[in-house]
Amino acid sequence: MPELSEAAEKEEAMRERPAVTRVEAKQAVGPGWGVLLDPVYDYVETHGLTVLQVKEKFGGLTIYTSGAEPDAVQAAWSQSQRVCEWGGQEGANGRGSTGWYKTLCKEHRERWEKGERWPS
Repeated sequence: MPELSEAAEKEEAMRERPAVTRVEAKQAVGPGWGVLLDPVYDYVETHGLTVLQVKEKFGGLTIYTSGAEPDAVQAAWSQSQRVCEWGGQEGANGRGSTGWYKTLCKEHRERWEKGERWPS
């Protein structure tokens, strides 16, 4: 069997991951982004795809699916750059005093900087 490139190994590892349910996805990110996940799940469920991973990365909503990346994934990432991850209202992506990037509104950024976190 031929050696796989590093990129091919990563792709293979992603395919072996179990599917992430809609509920699990909404628990993986802040409550303000739950509404951004619904169109992605609506698309993948009707097109026979699977969501493999959902996470916040550099302040944006990152979603990995089986197969080609649907436009719905790109739309969710783009919207997450302007939607507060905590509350769902208009926000901005920025680097906080801890060095981490988050997309938050002014109120929630101030609370985040003080060490507050959204309820689980």
